Amino acid sequence: GRTLSVDCVDKFPKMTDYVVPTGIRIGDTARVRLGAYLGKGTTVMHEGFVNFNAGTEGPGMIEGRISAGVMVGKGSDLGGGCSTMGT
Repeated sequence: GRTLSVDCVDKFPKMTDYVVPTGIRIGDTARVRLGAYLGKGTTVMHEGFVNFNAGTEGPGMIEGRISAGVMVGKGSDLGGGCSTMGT
Protein backbone atom coordinates (compact mmCIF):
# COMPACT_ATOMS: atom_id res chain seq x y z
CA GLY A 1 0.00 0.00 0.00
CA ARG A 2 -0.11 3.65 0.17
CA THR A 3 0.44 5.89 3.16
CA LEU A 4 -2.44 8.08 4.35
CA SER A 5 -1.45 11.58 5.43
CA VAL A 6 -3.94 13.58 7.52
CA ASP A 7 -3.04 17.26 7.90
CA CYS A 8 -5.92 18.37 10.09
CA VAL A 9 -9.08 17.10 11.78
CA ASP A 10 -11.01 20.24 12.67
CA LYS A 11 -14.41 21.78 12.15
CA PHE A 12 -12.79 24.78 10.40
CA PRO A 13 -10.19 23.88 7.77
CA LYS A 14 -7.29 26.17 6.94
CA MET A 15 -8.19 29.23 4.90
CA THR A 16 -5.65 28.57 2.15
CA ASP A 17 -7.40 25.32 1.20
CA TYR A 18 -10.11 27.58 -0.26
CA VAL A 19 -8.68 31.07 -0.88
CA VAL A 20 -5.24 32.68 -1.04
CA PRO A 21 -5.56 36.45 -0.52
CA THR A 22 -3.13 38.68 -2.40
CA GLY A 23 -0.77 41.08 -0.63
CA ILE A 24 -0.35 39.02 2.54
CA ARG A 25 2.22 36.60 3.97
CA ILE A 26 1.50 33.51 6.07
CA GLY A 27 4.40 31.59 7.64
CA ASP A 28 2.36 28.46 8.44
CA THR A 29 -0.95 28.18 6.58
CA ALA A 30 -2.35 25.71 9.14
CA ARG A 31 -2.51 28.62 11.64
CA VAL A 32 -5.08 30.70 9.72
CA ARG A 33 -8.57 29.18 9.80
CA LEU A 34 -11.25 29.43 7.13
CA GLY A 35 -13.41 32.46 7.97
CA ALA A 36 -10.48 34.67 9.00
CA TYR A 37 -9.96 38.02 7.25
CA LEU A 38 -6.44 39.28 6.54
CA GLY A 39 -6.14 42.86 5.28
CA LYS A 40 -3.61 43.68 2.58
CA GLY A 41 -0.09 43.99 3.99
CA THR A 42 -0.64 41.57 6.88
CA THR A 43 2.14 39.16 7.82
CA VAL A 44 1.28 36.15 9.99
CA MET A 45 4.50 34.65 11.30
CA HIS A 46 5.00 30.92 12.01
CA GLU A 47 3.73 31.13 15.60
CA GLY A 48 0.90 33.54 14.79
CA PHE A 49 -2.71 32.29 14.74
CA VAL A 50 -5.90 33.82 13.32
CA ASN A 51 -9.22 32.19 14.19
CA PHE A 52 -12.46 32.25 12.16
CA ASN A 53 -14.51 35.48 12.39
CA ALA A 54 -11.31 37.36 13.29
CA GLY A 55 -8.56 39.18 11.45
CA THR A 56 -6.73 42.35 10.56
CA GLU A 57 -7.74 45.61 8.89
CA GLY A 58 -4.49 46.18 7.06
CA PRO A 59 -0.72 46.15 7.31
CA GLY A 60 0.52 44.53 10.50
CA MET A 61 2.66 41.81 12.05
CA ILE A 62 0.93 38.89 13.77
CA GLU A 63 3.18 36.75 15.96
CA GLY A 64 0.53 36.07 18.62
CA ARG A 65 -3.06 34.82 18.61
CA ILE A 66 -6.15 36.63 17.30
CA SER A 67 -9.19 34.95 18.86
CA ALA A 68 -12.64 34.60 17.28
CA GLY A 69 -14.54 37.88 17.12
CA VAL A 70 -11.44 40.12 17.28
CA MET A 71 -10.35 42.55 14.54
CA VAL A 72 -6.89 44.10 14.85
CA GLY A 73 -6.33 47.62 13.50
CA LYS A 74 -3.93 48.75 10.79
CA GLY A 75 -0.29 49.08 11.79
CA SER A 76 -0.61 46.74 14.78
CA ASP A 77 2.12 44.35 15.90
CA LEU A 78 1.00 41.43 18.06
CA GLY A 79 4.20 40.06 19.56
CA GLY A 80 5.01 36.42 20.20
CA GLY A 81 3.08 35.06 23.18
CA CYS A 82 0.43 37.79 22.87
CA SER A 83 -3.19 36.65 22.90
CA THR A 84 -6.40 38.59 22.32
CA MET A 85 -9.59 37.67 24.15
CA GLY A 86 -12.51 37.03 21.83
CA THR A 87 -16.17 36.20 22.07
